[in-house]
Amino acid sequence: MYLPEEWGEDKAYAELREKCGVREQIEFRTKPQLGLDMLGAILAEGALPGRWLACDKAFGRSSDFLDQVADLGLWYYAEVPHDTMVWRARPLTHVPEWSGKGRKPTRERLVEGEPTPQTVRHIADALSTTVWARYTIKEGSKGPLVADFAFLRVVTDCQV
Repeated sequence: MYLPEEWGEDKAYAELREKCGVREQIEFRTKPQLGLDMLGAILAEGALPGRWLACDKAFGRSSDFLDQVADLGLWYYAEVPHDTMVWRARPLTHVPEWSGKGRKPTRERLVEGEPTPQTVRHIADALSTTVWARYTIKEGSKGPLVADFAFLRVVTDCQV
């Protein structure tokens, strides 16, 4: 069960936690962390066979979550916020040479001349209309829910 972070840390929520039957020592877990726990349990039991996971942007914005989903052997389709920065192909990175002054660099940086990331919106706006396809997501009470999709593989995190 997801609880807001303040429920576990804020003493003002102690009475409400008790009233709702929430145990005293509760550790905050994000929705992606809880989702991974549930996915792992389902896969371990073999209770729900499948190859694909679809998730909304609450999960799609977490590259750690998506990496761990892939580590579970699942493919995924994830909605991401339009301002998510991505590369169309993985750029080259390196740890810069130490200049002899200050701390030694440890973080990966883009190799000079490599492209900078672009927003998902920028990439989508630049796509030809021929790559978009309209799909019915589900039948709703007011008619079908349809959306336009273009499928691209992108790189979201190069630790730069």
